[in-house]
Amino acid sequence: RALQVLYKADTAFRNIEDLELLLDNLLAIIMESIPASRGFVFLIQRDSGVLVPDARRRVALGKHGPYDGEIGVSQTIKKTAVRQKTSIVSSDALIDERFIHARSVAALDVRSAMCAPLVSRNGVLGLVYVDSHKANSFGRRDLALFSALALKVAIAVDNARLYDDLRSLFYNTVETLVRTIQAKDQYTAGHSTRVSRYSLMIADKLGMSTKEKHQLYLAAMLHDIGKIGVPNDLLNRPGKLSEAEME
Repeated sequence: RALQVLYKADTAFRNIEDLELLLDNLLAIIMESIPASRGFVFLIQRDSGVLVPDARRRVALGKHGPYDGEIGVSQTIKKTAVRQKTSIVSSDALIDERFIHARSVAALDVRSAMCAPLVSRNGVLGLVYVDSHKANSFGRRDLALFSALALKVAIAVDNARLYDDLRSLFYNTVETLVRTIQAKDQYTAGHSTRVSRYSLMIADKLGMSTKEKHQLYLAAMLHDIGKIGVPNDLLNRPGKLSEAEME
């Protein structure tokens, strides 16, 4: 069973263009495989170093789904997992000293919990946390599977961020090229940027996927790329072009 779960997690790696969707899919696999009531993926923000919840799910009426309730997670257990770079399990949060000062944990009736850091070659990227309303919900096999899945989440996050960095570099190159085109034709300066902005606004309303939005952005930014091969005297001529020039 564990191998089937790990194989299923590997298939989720195919979509690294949308990190939010990727994390939600991986968290869903974790929640389906481990008897947890709630689950969270926290990522360390690269600019601030703060742990921020990027994905959250819960089990309600026997079904998995999104969770937008209170995030009652012990700060101590999160910091310990990140600092020690090791998985942590608590069989009963009510008597576990790591949860003593976590009032939200008691209010949410959290009894069992597991937390695993997302460790990559570049350090700790964040952590995965799950809990349950029942004491002693997680055994050794659950912890082993949870830790293995956390490793896969870390790899996915690392790859997604690397892909995002490469895409940002590519976009910077595209924007530099567009500025070069705009420098040739001051009359339409900023046109491609405005087209891309309005296109993405429409894409949001249409519910297009992240991949489709990226493709749309590139198409909008580069739709006037042909101008780069047009002589300046033709682009900036105030009057009409001759028939020969139109040819």
